Parts: sequence; structure tokens; C-alpha cells
Amino acid sequence: MDLIFVPYTEIGTLCFNASNDSAIKVFGTPISQSMYGYPQKNKHSYDYGFFHILLSENLEFEAIELFPDMTDEKICLLYNNVKIILNPSVNITLEELKKATDDLLLDDDGEGYTSKKLGLRIYCPDDIVEQVIIHDVDYYKS
Repeated sequence: MDLIFVPYTEIGTLCFNASNDSAIKVFGTPISQSMYGYPQKNKHSYDYGFFHILLSENLEFEAIELFPDMTDEKICLLYNNVKIILNPSVNITLEELKKATDDLLLDDDGEGYTSKKLGLRIYCPDDIVEQVIIHDVDYYKS
């Protein structure tokens, strides 16, 4: 899977804040749908197996979650002509991301890394990359 992205703007041809119909046109019909959020489950998640499309309560695209530990398929992010291959190994994924950014910071809880430049967070407890999320500018404000 190759995904070209522009931080805080778009993933592939899907712009942040696009409708759920647009998400389905780009990624196809999801395997399943669910609600999520805290403290209130008012957001929508479309499950595609090794990735999820996350939508606001208004059904607008706000993030993609990628799960490199749940697939044998290579997940490749393309940013400014730099190829970033995601891997379940934290060290390999961090080295890949360092090709595109110099602002990776360890999260306060020690279980992940954040790049504000890329609009990206990695969740990696126990040295396994369980989740990479690429989000819009307001995703963590709500």
C-alpha cells in the first residue's frame, strides 16, 4: 500500500474534512464500522483490516490509523518524494521517519512518538509499532 500524504492536508486523494462518501470512494467499502471516542463515543471508524479511516461526529475525515503489525503487506508513506516504509520494529520505523523529519519526540507516557511536522503519531509499547496515525490539525484538540 502506497500513500502519498501532505501533512494536515490530505492522504492520497482524500482531503481532511472530506465526507465519509469521499472516503469510501477512495478506499472502498469498509469491512465494518464502529463508534469510538472518549468520554463519549461520538466518532466513526471504518475498518479496512490493517488500517482504519477515522471520521468526526459529522462524518468528516480526520485521520487514518495504520497497523503495520497486522499485515504482511508493505505500508509505504510518500512525503516530499521521500519514501517511508512502516515496519512493526520501532527502530526501523523511526529510522525511516528520520529520512523525512527531524522533530520526532518521545511522548510523555513513553509509549510512542510524535512528529508535529508530519502530523503523525506512533504508538509502540513493548517495542512493537502497533499504530501509526496521520491526522488533521485539530484531531487531538477534541
